Amino acid sequence: MHEAKLRGERSVTVWGTGKPLREFLFSDDMADACVFLLNLQKEEFSKLVGDPEAAPIVNVGSGSELSIADLARKVCQVLEFKGEIVFDAGKPDGTPRKLMDSARLFSYGWRPKVTMEEGISIAYAELRAQPAA
Repeated sequence: MHEAKLRGERSVTVWGTGKPLREFLFSDDMADACVFLLNLQKEEFSKLVGDPEAAPIVNVGSGSELSIADLARKVCQVLEFKGEIVFDAGKPDGTPRKLMDSARLFSYGWRPKVTMEEGISIAYAELRAQPAA
């Protein structure tokens, strides 16, 4: 979309129907969740888990999902791309839904801090700050 905007194109093509749902998490939130889990005291963790010897699997996710179509619209909005989004249903959609159960992590008191729009804005600012290839 960035390149289409720079070239003044009137549309961008996104593979698939746009219907599949995906969960997204900003990388800083992933790092924050890891530090949060590492800082839990063993006794506190044992109480939460109920087994002093357990090392449970903890999914780290945002807890929400977004369709590829909605993601494309958000990217267009943040990048201020005014063109049309064309979905190429002849291309594969992939798995219909990918959402982890992050309830265990959330029950410990952790939540992601960066919204989808903020994450896209940060990533786009970093892209624009790169020297031209």
